[in-house]
Amino acid sequence: MIWIEFCLQHDTEIERHIREVCATLRYSIWDKPQNYAFLVWVQLHICAKKNVSVEKLWGIINQQQKIIKHDRAYLYLLQAYQATETQSNLVAYRDFMTAVSSIEAIEQHEVSSEFLIIGLSVAIRLSMHTYIVKFSQLLTDKFNQQPYEPHNVIKQIWLKAQTAKINESKSAEYKYALQLVKQKQFLTAGKVILSLWPLYRFDITLARCIVELYARGHLDLYITDKNTVIEARWVFETQDLKPNWYLTLKSKHAVLNKLLY
Repeated sequence: MIWIEFCLQHDTEIERHIREVCATLRYSIWDKPQNYAFLVWVQLHICAKKNVSVEKLWGIINQQQKIIKHDRAYLYLLQAYQATETQSNLVAYRDFMTAVSSIEAIEQHEVSSEFLIIGLSVAIRLSMHTYIVKFSQLLTDKFNQQPYEPHNVIKQIWLKAQTAKINESKSAEYKYALQLVKQKQFLTAGKVILSLWPLYRFDITLARCIVELYARGHLDLYITDKNTVIEARWVFETQDLKPNWYLTLKSKHAVLNKLLY
């Protein structure tokens, strides 16, 4: 019912059913972190709940049980989604990547559809093309295993609406930009890569190109492009073990040692 109402955007009915679920979820067969995450995620779409702490919404649902490591992966993902509401892209990306690495360590090859659904929503909001394609394919594979299961039928309708937003028209331009870099046509490559970033935001390959071109003075930046450089640097600054090439580049170019925010 909540899935149907969510897709139809019937906020009042959603809230009523979520209250009913919260009262019966604990100790039932549905008492799982992925279901908690789904319920919190749905609430984050409701205007009155958009700015409520994710942990507070989670605590209401799980009746203040201790948050375990498995829960934390979902909380990071939900926090990433909430950060996209305020266009806090750096925070959203950091929490998203933390969530992905955490869930892969815990659930490994059986990542829940709820995680992938919320993750896809975050990836779409951040325009992270690689993850949009990856999560869409994983969800498609999951739903095709039981195509007529009622939940999956509704989820497939939702997924179809989301995948309609995938833009493949720039894929040739992406390859062209990387070819320009290999050919050392740095000024032309920089212009193309900067134009691609809004669609391939936080792409690790483009991020490296941007960082290296910027450090060596090959980017002709406008004011709006400076935020792109910050986002590209953030891809590597948020890694616990920063790549050696990045550390070497930072040691040689002072512009890469400016605080990001």
